[in-house]
Amino acid sequence: MRSLLTRVTVTVFTTTVIVIVGLMVVVNYQISENFSSYLYMSGMHGMMNHGSMAAMMGTPERQFIASLQHSLAVTSAIMLIIGALVSYYLARSIAVPVINLNKAVNSVSAGNLDTAVAIKRQDEVGQLAEAFNEMTARLKSNTILRQRFLAGIAHELRTPLTILKANLEGIVDGIISPDQEQMNSLTEEVDRLVKMVGELRDLSLLEAGQMIPEYGDVNLKTTL
Repeated sequence: MRSLLTRVTVTVFTTTVIVIVGLMVVVNYQISENFSSYLYMSGMHGMMNHGSMAAMMGTPERQFIASLQHSLAVTSAIMLIIGALVSYYLARSIAVPVINLNKAVNSVSAGNLDTAVAIKRQDEVGQLAEAFNEMTARLKSNTILRQRFLAGIAHELRTPLTILKANLEGIVDGIISPDQEQMNSLTEEVDRLVKMVGELRDLSLLEAGQMIPEYGDVNLKTTL
């Protein structure tokens, strides 16, 4: 499969070739018609009635037609070369930003959130690159916040679990007496874990859109 740059270049150059060839045909036809009118106005129409125009033309006329055709061919070749260069430039200006954006998308999908696309234009492609950079920056920020959140949750879960483990090991070893006060303390730690797990579940439901938050006015004086 050909690259986007190649396809755009071929498309633009093909259009240029069609336009130039059409222009050559029109100009050549106009030259023939105008030269016929010239011969007619020069008093050669009587001779042309007895034979073809090519047979009636002399050496100067043939040289003039050949010179025009040669100039037309040279001009067409120059226009084709210029058309090829312009086609490549236009195709590159269109395709290269898209190719770079595609590489950046692949880099982000591979986990590299530091990827950014250089913005050197203000058209739709530049706006797309700017939107991609903003999206990548937000994605990186959300990833960092999520990592910090998970680290905080792990720390909060570790504290009651450590307390529970230490107290249970002490009870098993006979160091701590399993009295009512000790059991109430362990129950509080279990309730704390249950509450945290419930809050995590509610948060996951909110992110999935399966829970609608309830909003209301809060009196800060009474709350504090």
